[in-house]
Amino acid sequence: MLDNNSYSMSKGTGYLYLDTNILCYVADHPSLWSSLRTLLYKKRLRLAISDVHFAELHDATRKHEKIADLFCFVPACLINSGENLLRDEIHAYPNTPDDPLFLSALSSQTHDRSIILTNLRSQQLQDSRSEMRHIANHMHAIIVERMQNFKPSPTGVYTKKQAPLFVHHAVIQQLMNQAPEFLLRFQDDHSRLSVDSFLSLRLGPLVAFFKYYLGKRRPIAPNDLGDQLHLQYFLYCNLVITEKDNAEIFSQAQTIEPFPDTLTIETIDFVRNIESSMGDQLTNG
Repeated sequence: MLDNNSYSMSKGTGYLYLDTNILCYVADHPSLWSSLRTLLYKKRLRLAISDVHFAELHDATRKHEKIADLFCFVPACLINSGENLLRDEIHAYPNTPDDPLFLSALSSQTHDRSIILTNLRSQQLQDSRSEMRHIANHMHAIIVERMQNFKPSPTGVYTKKQAPLFVHHAVIQQLMNQAPEFLLRFQDDHSRLSVDSFLSLRLGPLVAFFKYYLGKRRPIAPNDLGDQLHLQYFLYCNLVITEKDNAEIFSQAQTIEPFPDTLTIETIDFVRNIESSMGDQLTNG
């Protein structure tokens, strides 16, 4: 068996993504770690660690030691930022990039553990967390403003059939904000732009439409912003474990915009029963 570092760098290895609450649950239950590591090796996956994880974990100072131990115990890797993902997607357009997530592997070495702890406690991360809180406090106002720019159906209510158009408009808006020079290629007709190529941008607005437009929910700061930021990575992963409410929204969203066949969504029950879940995954894998 390869060591964690060599394994995480090996070609053809996919990704397991845990939302931050699930990640903390696993860190608090070391009895699950061996089964999780076995699952990752058997399914040829590595635990994906994003900058969103680090930002959300900054305040959980009592968990930092366990988090660092977990990251070094299982095959894990740091993944690219959303900004870098979008850069790679633009470069590969109209295709999707090949494994744009991978940034660097983590290992069981003391040096890597020290780097993880340093990053978790950094001033830069504290600043990022503060910025996330600031944006989260304005999420409701942002959603209301966007609703005024995307009207409901003629019946006066939003419908599922409007979701693809909403996603198309939202992806174009994000590209206008983050990559205006790319959009110049389509300045005469934005309908020629294939939003399917931008996996990092598609899922966020799709989930937002089901959650806030159809579900008429009000965002909970800062939790909902964190949930939205994690979404930029999901469509590049093979197994995502999230909270039950999020999984239910994903299930609804898939009826309109199918996810890649390679992606499986699970809930915390999968983690709590990881030994039996592992058997199911290996049978179906």
